Amino acid sequence: MWIDGSKKTSSLNAPKGLAFSGNVLYVAGINFVRMFDRKTGAAKGKIAIPGATFLNDVATGPDGSVYVTDTGLKQGKDILEGTGSDSIYKIVKGTRVEKVIADKEFGKPNGILVDDTGIWTVTFGSGELVHLDATGKKESGQKLPAGTLDGIVKLGDGTMLASS
Repeated sequence: MWIDGSKKTSSLNAPKGLAFSGNVLYVAGINFVRMFDRKTGAAKGKIAIPGATFLNDVATGPDGSVYVTDTGLKQGKDILEGTGSDSIYKIVKGTRVEKVIADKEFGKPNGILVDDTGIWTVTFGSGELVHLDATGKKESGQKLPAGTLDGIVKLGDGTMLASS
């Protein structure tokens, strides 16, 4: 077994997205990000994200910084309900957390991709592809034909694909 989520030092809370930065695997777990050794799976700590309610996807930027979306949801009686905590965070130098953007009108950011132009995210709530420039400024989103967007990848030729 590579990673055993039943152990206290490696427990996961409904893990969603994951990404490698160097020799560390980062895994989003609702309100924290857990770190594991890439080769051995050994636990390397946990990063709390205060105020986050639904950490979802994780991506690595060109400089090795790690980014994570907070989709701004919580489990209601029967369905997921919005919390207004819609955000994107940046984990710098492995453990320091910076808020890139917080906007309760963000549309529930979900899948994330970081490239040399900035941050791309697809939204679960508003069904948009959104770009943030290198300073974190949100540009106007592009509505995609299907809602509840989940993941995003960029192919070698620059084409972006989103899952719904």
